[in-house]
Amino acid sequence: MLVTSNFNVHGIDVRPHTQCAHWHSSRDIIAIRHKCCGEYYACISCHEALAGHKNQVWPKDEWGPSNIVLCGKCLCEMSVVQYLGCDNHCPSCKAEFNPGCRNHYHLYFEDKMVSRSARYGKSAESILGSVSRSSFFEFCQLQSNNIVSSQL
Repeated sequence: MLVTSNFNVHGIDVRPHTQCAHWHSSRDIIAIRHKCCGEYYACISCHEALAGHKNQVWPKDEWGPSNIVLCGKCLCEMSVVQYLGCDNHCPSCKAEFNPGCRNHYHLYFEDKMVSRSARYGKSAESILGSVSRSSFFEFCQLQSNNIVSSQL
């Protein structure tokens, strides 16, 4: 476990910038507070190995102002909305985050549409231009409902 002045980041072989035994490149510098326990873990594999309980994803209605993502370089905390919209850079220190993390969004965050769009390298802004973030999430919800309806 990495212990800083304000945060505990759990994981296997956690390093000073929150890298762990599973993810340890210079860009693997975020930790995510898990919905199920309220604790920061370096990655989902560390949570699975150490937490002793099943992971829960963050529901969309809790993405707002809550601090859920931690930059391992400057210890800036971000909401899910801030993190998903930051274009793989810390909004505070500009450190680069691993763009491959978008492939794991669905393990942490409820909204599958954001995960799918992010998987193809598109941020909310690049998908819908300058529309408001709330409009984007309303769009995602409509798309999710359309996908479910078409599968019935």
